[in-house]
Amino acid sequence: MNNRDFIILSVLTLVTVILWTLFEIVHTTQKSTITSVIQTQIKPIAPSFDVKMLKDLKSRQNQ
Repeated sequence: MNNRDFIILSVLTLVTVILWTLFEIVHTTQKSTITSVIQTQIKPIAPSFDVKMLKDLKSRQNQ
């Protein structure tokens, strides 16, 4: 195997790895693994506190 063959093999290997990586990135970004059921279950919680409930819990703790 001479130097020219080694360079050709190296370039072809590099091109293959780059194309494979790009294909996997595109495939991963277009594929969603979260189902619609899970999306509804992971809705954000309203950031409001029930102050009355906190006071009730604190009074129970003091008793």
